[in-house]
Amino acid sequence: MGLLYQLEQTCIRLRHSAVLKRCSPLWDALRPCYNALMKRASQSAGLMRNFNGTDNVRILAEFRNLHETYEPEVWHVVMNHVRAGSRVIDVGAHMGLYAMAFGHRVGPDGQVLAVEPDPANLVSLERHVVLNGLQGVVTVLAAGLSDAEGEASLATNDMQSCVSSSSGDGVAIRLTTLDAAAAGERWDLMLIDVEGFEEKVLRGGRQLLSDPSRRPTMIMIEVHPYAWAEIGTTSDSMLQALRENGYSVRHLDGSPVDAIEKYGHIVATSER
Repeated sequence: MGLLYQLEQTCIRLRHSAVLKRCSPLWDALRPCYNALMKRASQSAGLMRNFNGTDNVRILAEFRNLHETYEPEVWHVVMNHVRAGSRVIDVGAHMGLYAMAFGHRVGPDGQVLAVEPDPANLVSLERHVVLNGLQGVVTVLAAGLSDAEGEASLATNDMQSCVSSSSGDGVAIRLTTLDAAAAGERWDLMLIDVEGFEEKVLRGGRQLLSDPSRRPTMIMIEVHPYAWAEIGTTSDSMLQALRENGYSVRHLDGSPVDAIEKYGHIVATSER
């Protein structure tokens, strides 16, 4: 996977070797130099990573601590649904890990629409598109998805971004709908990770989701029920938004979803 990857792995092995792992003062002193070296060395080509043993993705140096075992259960379910020529929507694409893996899989005959409202994440996402040579395959949409066009406030921290339909102290972002983003095209797979806005995204995609010839045959949704009360979502309303459009809803292990009571992932599938 390249000399830079081998160098990095060698440094990691040395850092955690039985003899040297207790030398924290030494590593603390060397870390700034090492970080600067890795950033400079990877500036043009990035760092190659193999995620979950299946997908090679080039990442920016600042994300090098991202573990190569990443959401393995989710990863294998969605990646098994993607092939050359597939069309994928990644809603809440963050820095683009899934979008880049999808892009490599779908190839030049496919399309990935990466939707992300956070300005900081957008910078990394767009850089990852270039780093992986996926211009023309991965399209970045700088917006949040909701049930109507408009504006919102985006509050961010180191771990996540949270959209609020009311004004606040966050960054002002544009809102559009899934139907507008889908642009009358056919899509095969959709990921949704929007920190509580899940039902809003679905409600803004009534035309797409009710059209058997165009709708994704799989929707992977990261659900955040702890954030639903403020938005007006309930377990029943969330499931209704899927079932009324012909989707069956299951957990990752294949068991049916009767109610959504905690954070996790659900998989909605339909026939085309």
